Amino acid sequence: SYNYPEDTKNIIQSISLSKNPYLAKPSDGSQGDGIKFITKNNVNSLDYSNSNNYVVQEYIKNPLLINKKKLNSLGDNWAL
Repeated sequence: SYNYPEDTKNIIQSISLSKNPYLAKPSDGSQGDGIKFITKNNVNSLDYSNSNNYVVQEYIKNPLLINKKKLNSLGDNWAL
């Protein structure tokens, strides 16, 4: 994960080298509002001057699901 605009240089480099797309999510958003899809073809078009901060993460095509729910490894506590 990266924070935009602080990590702009690293974001552009990672997306440019990756085969996978990335998602830019507003740090103050919820339920999918304001999410932007970024690929190496449009990475230079990053312009979020109308917003505050974004969290930029690599898109995971097939995420780990437990009971049909995505697992957030940073926020969910679970034990086997």
